[in-house]
Amino acid sequence: MTESSTPYLTCGDCGAEEGQFHAHFPLCDQEKCPFCLEQLLSCAHREHPQKVRRKGRIRFVEFPQLCARCGAHWPDFFMVPDRTWQKVVPKTHWEAILCRVCFDYLSTL
Repeated sequence: MTESSTPYLTCGDCGAEEGQFHAHFPLCDQEKCPFCLEQLLSCAHREHPQKVRRKGRIRFVEFPQLCARCGAHWPDFFMVPDRTWQKVVPKTHWEAILCRVCFDYLSTL
């Protein structure tokens, strides 16, 4: 299987390069809170920027989304009704990401 798209090496919101801190602290919607690991922008810890800095801000690093079956990087998203997904995909992988090729293959089994 081949990669379906190229991963981005900069933050899609603030433009931070990989390995750097997000710009516009604490307003980048991609920055994670070092306490709860949720989105900092909507986290209560956002109100305490000094505590966040002392704890240690999380640098931007892009981790690719992978098809859980074949490992293809950045598979194109597609939608099917929940009932179809649950019929085709084993219950242990209902929350997984699958590329369309793997989904279509599983639907033939």
